[in-house]
Amino acid sequence: MNNWILLYCSLYIALFFICIKGIKRFFLKSLTKNSSTIQLDEITLLIPFRNEEKRIVPLLNALNNSSTLPHSILFIDDHSTDKTVEVIQSSLKIDNYSILHSVENGKKAAIHYGVYNSKTAFILTMDADVTFEASYFDTMSTLQESDLIILPVKMKSSGWQKIVELDIYLLNVINIITAGFKRPIVSSGANLLFKKSTFIEVNSYKMHRHVLSGDDQFLLADFVKNKKETSIVLNNQLAVTTPSPTSLPEFLDQRLRWIQKTPHVKDKLAMIVGFIQLFITFSFISLVAFCLIKSYYIGAIELVLIKVFIDYAIVEFYLKELQKRGLLLQLFVYELLFPFYTLLLGLISVFYKPEWKGRETFSNK
Repeated sequence: MNNWILLYCSLYIALFFICIKGIKRFFLKSLTKNSSTIQLDEITLLIPFRNEEKRIVPLLNALNNSSTLPHSILFIDDHSTDKTVEVIQSSLKIDNYSILHSVENGKKAAIHYGVYNSKTAFILTMDADVTFEASYFDTMSTLQESDLIILPVKMKSSGWQKIVELDIYLLNVINIITAGFKRPIVSSGANLLFKKSTFIEVNSYKMHRHVLSGDDQFLLADFVKNKKETSIVLNNQLAVTTPSPTSLPEFLDQRLRWIQKTPHVKDKLAMIVGFIQLFITFSFISLVAFCLIKSYYIGAIELVLIKVFIDYAIVEFYLKELQKRGLLLQLFVYELLFPFYTLLLGLISVFYKPEWKGRETFSNK
């Protein structure tokens, strides 16, 4: 038993040093990049929405309070049946915005429609429920050009939601590590900037139009497949904040959508990273369970503590940058729950069909 624990700990420590190297490479890439900066009058903000009347007001307030704004703002209505349009018109106090109505169903279709109706070189997408600081766009004008820029997304959470929030940040750290060695594997349409011309060149929307969500992952895959420049920016002043899932079913539905879209995206690197994560998780559960069965409690404690300390060292820099270091207090509980939640998602994903905005994620059309 001691030999198995030693082997697992040795492998996990080796993985830790690989992660640290990836993080260092990420920051070195960020320092060596040298290109033109993006001008605000070159940016169109696209905000797709569907039935967001109860959630969009914080975003509208953020736009009203912003010290500066991009060239134009396009709200793309994805067949809403509520009063979101009326809320936008009554609450937004700025002039340079338009509301368009998407022809097809789904967030990807809405963004596709918005891109082709924009008139600027760059497109910034945001979700309808995010908010940001007044200096957000001022800071954006310091960004260096890239075909696609993944910007930070924070979550607003309390209680058990902090575990969910921590899970997202750990995934983002993995994204930074893969970007350090090669390129990103995940992106979020809640805060994503890209060149319109590159989007038009590489977009494969017609190939996956039946998947109603996943605009960000498919877009990243298109850029990567065509060897376009992708980058991650870690700057708290460029972060948007989005609400955490408010219930366990909502959280599970969100994660299951991500899992079931992965085969459609066909990102080999993401699949490899996912397999490594599953292997580590399964090994951890097996060893801890075996230690408990054999009443070898010291071994079980050693495994948990080593994993907590290493994950702490890996994620601490990210949480510090986003001013979220308080979440580190949740790490021990997260480490205990994560293996079981991973197995639960794996089992449910076999037969469960998640929904997105009141529709099945995968359309038959």
